[in-house]
Amino acid sequence: MRLELRRATGELVGLKVKVTEYEPLTIRVFAKRDVTSAPDVLLDGASIGAPKVTPADEDLCWEWDYRSQSWCGRSHLDVVTDQGRSEITVVTVPSGQKYSEDEYDRMIDRLLAYNRDLAWGAAPGLSNARERDTKGPEIAIPSLLEYYLGPLLQQLQRILADPLLATFRNEEVRPVDPTRPLKPQTLRWLASHPIHTDELKHGHLDVLLPQQRHLETYDHAANRYVKT
Repeated sequence: MRLELRRATGELVGLKVKVTEYEPLTIRVFAKRDVTSAPDVLLDGASIGAPKVTPADEDLCWEWDYRSQSWCGRSHLDVVTDQGRSEITVVTVPSGQKYSEDEYDRMIDRLLAYNRDLAWGAAPGLSNARERDTKGPEIAIPSLLEYYLGPLLQQLQRILADPLLATFRNEEVRPVDPTRPLKPQTLRWLASHPIHTDELKHGHLDVLLPQQRHLETYDHAANRYVKT
């Protein structure tokens, strides 16, 4: 079995890799065709999806694309094969194309300073313009709406064609679900609590264990603009 990790730039990387938001990390597993079980890549004990399988000389290649969806942090992926497990640590950092909190505040200040002296209204000319008060305009210049409508519709079409996934991970205490495998974090916890391990061995499935929960949802801030 051979494991290969490749960034979007084509660079081969090791088991600890740093990527940016939305950047795909290609994970390839090369193994003999007579494997007893197909390889899989797990995040918090759940598969990240079905791989693309292609022939590679005398072997088969299983390929996954993993990427973060607009969140940053550290993820641990488990590559599971019939020869054991390999852990990949993925550190996702900001893409650099987003404003920081300070940059966002400065942008708002610039917009407020720029708009302070603009005449707002639906009719042309200063004489028919609405007098602006401290609460801001109630109606905007139609030419501004027309100017920004095209780019806005393009962005909405992109979201409709490829909605963003929001990923949530949290820890909760609950009984063992016999239909689901225990995740690595739970197994490590059991290794340091032998009393609970013995209870499970004797069939006591009502033992409360800390377990990681991984949830993916389309309830993302960008998708809510087009939610009906």
